[in-house]
Amino acid sequence: MNKIFSKAAFIIVLLSILTFTSNVDAQVYIRSIGISGGMYSPSMDYWSENALSSWSDEFGSSPFGNVNIELNVVTYMNVRLGVGYWSQALTQGNITFGNELRSDEITLQMLPVNFDILARTDEDFSPKFGLYGGIGAAVNFVTLKYSTSIPSLGTFEEEHSGRDLFGHLILGADYLIMDTFAIGAEVRYVFGRYQQQEYDSNGNIFGNNVSIDGAQFMATFKYVFCGCED
Repeated sequence: MNKIFSKAAFIIVLLSILTFTSNVDAQVYIRSIGISGGMYSPSMDYWSENALSSWSDEFGSSPFGNVNIELNVVTYMNVRLGVGYWSQALTQGNITFGNELRSDEITLQMLPVNFDILARTDEDFSPKFGLYGGIGAAVNFVTLKYSTSIPSLGTFEEEHSGRDLFGHLILGADYLIMDTFAIGAEVRYVFGRYQQQEYDSNGNIFGNNVSIDGAQFMATFKYVFCGCED
């Protein structure tokens, strides 16, 4: 119930902002196209506390990348659309299996498609340095790949996929280094969960909520379009 309420509240906030911007004199144009890269450290509480508690390693900080396009909607307020990618693989070897030793590998991938609302201190990089902050929501496509290798039997693989929603808070800065290029830094804090399906000993399916709460620290590089009229 709390999960449904949080999603509904977040959507209401975004719709309220969009309603506000639709009632003012808007001039929509592309502000920038950018790429960003850095590190993301999701909680992954279910994996560390339950499913992988006996493993020597656990899911943690790993590289995260994003491509996006930012649109000016009204002065000092923009909309940004983007796609990100995060992946991490864990391996556990020397597991006793009868008279043999097997090795297991789990790979988790996330592909978030995000929609952000940003408020800025600068107008079309004037002045050249600007701060921004905002909120965003994303549809997160999650893929889990599992493989186990047994010398006498070969390798067995499984793949499960699904999707869920999450939100994030955004704080960043840009600096125009040339007429058409800007660099910067951005911090996001993600809050959300996805449901991991598992099977019990009788073959019945059940779900576990996995937290993806955590911080993303990224450097940004943007190709800038001027939206000013001559």
